[in-house]
Amino acid sequence: TNHPDLLTRTQKMVQLWINEAKARSWHTIVPGDFNANMSFNKKTFPIFADLMIHNFTSLLEFYNVTIPTWHSSQSSSQIDDIWLSPDILLDFDSSVIENAADSTNSDHKIIRTT
Repeated sequence: TNHPDLLTRTQKMVQLWINEAKARSWHTIVPGDFNANMSFNKKTFPIFADLMIHNFTSLLEFYNVTIPTWHSSQSSSQIDDIWLSPDILLDFDSSVIENAADSTNSDHKIIRTT
């Protein structure tokens, strides 16, 4: 990101929400554009480490989905994901990656699951 301070503040806020949800025994879903590929950035992005400490699982990793969720004219990567708390992981089916260009004109794809 071009805004490291915003990245740090956002990750800390998500960590606080995760801690609150866990304290209240809430089922928790953390979807988003993480601007990092979890496979390559597990140790460098605190949000990934915190999600794993709380036993959250990447839906894409759990179902071995390898299709990129973002692309540019020169590269592509899997920087979007849906993380689930362990109590609801098995309630979700494998995700489908859909092109969003027609509906949103985005360079990100849509992750859909049920």
